[in-house]
Amino acid sequence: MICLECLDSSIMDVDECQPLYQDVQNFYKGLNMEVDKEIPLRLVDSGFLSKIILFSLCRIVAGLTLAHEMMHGWLRLNGFPYGKLDPYVSEGISVVMSYMWLENEMMSGTDSNVASPSLSSSSNPYIKGPRSQFERKLGEFWKCKMENKVCPIYGDGFRMGYAAVLKYGLKSVLEHMKSEGNFPR
Repeated sequence: MICLECLDSSIMDVDECQPLYQDVQNFYKGLNMEVDKEIPLRLVDSGFLSKIILFSLCRIVAGLTLAHEMMHGWLRLNGFPYGKLDPYVSEGISVVMSYMWLENEMMSGTDSNVASPSLSSSSNPYIKGPRSQFERKLGEFWKCKMENKVCPIYGDGFRMGYAAVLKYGLKSVLEHMKSEGNFPR
């Protein structure tokens, strides 16, 4: 079941998801983190979940999921010691990337020159039209949910990772993760 507000931007098949997938890829490309491998995209119902995008999610939630899972792929494709990364680190940085994608999405179409404290305006390559009031409220809800998540791996991992990104910058955090397997303090 899907609410009427979500229905306007719901993703019902893989073809409808391709522009969003491209947006997320462009976001990564703007951060000099291009994923140049073609990653298969599958949409499934809630009874079959295994790191794939759910059928009928609204655009914002599907984008969060894509940005999160794309980070897992990026880490693997770029030689990170993936099996040795603590789940706090691998999941935390993946939530950070989905959070940064959401910040960027919510700022698109506004008068602001800077999309997020963790992104410079020069790395914001795909400004789009303004978000609907519903999408803005949904985006704020998801930002709050990520910021306040109680789960140690996804919540604490996100907060540790995001604090490190704000303090040292994304590139430095990723370099530290690759060499040390954790977030810089």
